[in-house]
Amino acid sequence: MNESPLKLARLLKGLRQADLGKAVDAEESLISKIETGAVRDIPSIVKIKQKISEFMDLPMDFLWPPEK
Repeated sequence: MNESPLKLARLLKGLRQADLGKAVDAEESLISKIETGAVRDIPSIVKIKQKISEFMDLPMDFLWPPEK
């Protein structure tokens, strides 16, 4: 199983998707979609990713590595 860096970081911090969603003002279902890569990087999603990055205190490039 290949987990996303975001999911691994979230689990290491002891957070549920609902907890992370509440912290960044996003629905739990959106957090799930962001973790699995099921959403495109439109401006509103990028803004949520920035909030997640700040809340988790991890760089965006770590949470969402550039595709090779």
